[in-house]
Amino acid sequence: MGLESEITDYAIVMGCFATKKDSINKGWWWTSTCLMDISDHFDTGHAEYYPNDIATVFESGSIGESHVDAGGRGVRPAIRFSTIASMCGPIKVNHAGIKETEWGEYPQTVVSPELANTLDRLFEENALTATGKTYKDNDNQYIDLVEYEYQGERYVCFERSRDTNGSKEFLSTDEEVKRFQTYWLKVEPITWLIDEKNDIALSQKILFHMYYDKRKGNNEIKFEDSDIKYYLDTTFSKEIIPTEEYKQIYGETTSNRGRK
Repeated sequence: MGLESEITDYAIVMGCFATKKDSINKGWWWTSTCLMDISDHFDTGHAEYYPNDIATVFESGSIGESHVDAGGRGVRPAIRFSTIASMCGPIKVNHAGIKETEWGEYPQTVVSPELANTLDRLFEENALTATGKTYKDNDNQYIDLVEYEYQGERYVCFERSRDTNGSKEFLSTDEEVKRFQTYWLKVEPITWLIDEKNDIALSQKILFHMYYDKRKGNNEIKFEDSDIKYYLDTTFSKEIIPTEEYKQIYGETTSNRGRK
């Protein structure tokens, strides 16, 4: 399916590294595999690896290692295609000859400065309609990102709290990411790349930033026991359910704790 991956603006403002290539942002993403298990197939130039060095795909598509608590890496979720096959949109073949489809939705693209100003004004006037759905800031599980509707589209507002540490990242609008800046992001359908033979649907884009696991030390941390796996199972899997269906299952969330 290809290793080099496009990255969403949402993942970048959350803290992911990104590099523009042919006007498209590409990012770094975690795999679920310890590099020791596949080191015979990839030469990263290191003589040895630790049990918690995770195989990571860089923006060029090359594979290297990252410690489980390294920042700047994002998540490109994979699910069983059979779980969404009856609900997804039409299956198409993209320019690379890979089948793809759409199902679910998630904050992805930063809006234009003009629309951001409009949404800011409407928010301050308490004139935006909350849809009843929220998303979690995975760096701060106590903060909800409230989803709002405006002119038939849905948006969330995210404040970048993470220090850039001197790194310069740019969004699809060519705007540089700044600490403590707020960003309005459009909630959009998720595109999945399909491998029907192996029953896999892989997100076309890196969708969000997250540490693989925040535990320190060099003990092995298997994917099944990792923070990422827990977050995917308990939070992300619910958040991507389309808004109307989400409200039918979980009810409406009326929380409006700030703009995050």
